[in-house]
Amino acid sequence: MKVPPATFEEAMQRPDRNEWLSAMQAELGIMKEMSVYRVVPLPEGRKAIGNRWVLEFKEDNKGGSAYKALKVQQFRE
Repeated sequence: MKVPPATFEEAMQRPDRNEWLSAMQAELGIMKEMSVYRVVPLPEGRKAIGNRWVLEFKEDNKGGSAYKALKVQQFRE
């Protein structure tokens, strides 16, 4: 099995960058369809919640694999 990239930047340096971009676009599309988020102005004096991509290969039942991208929040204390 291939080793997935650890960061977005690493994914963009790889030869399979287009597959990772497609997986990210698919994830963002699903989030938009489900109304998971909405774009609003950030109130003055507030910081946005950080987030990052988690990139993985997902195996199917036929022994193949697909590119999977998840957007996760990073909370700061």
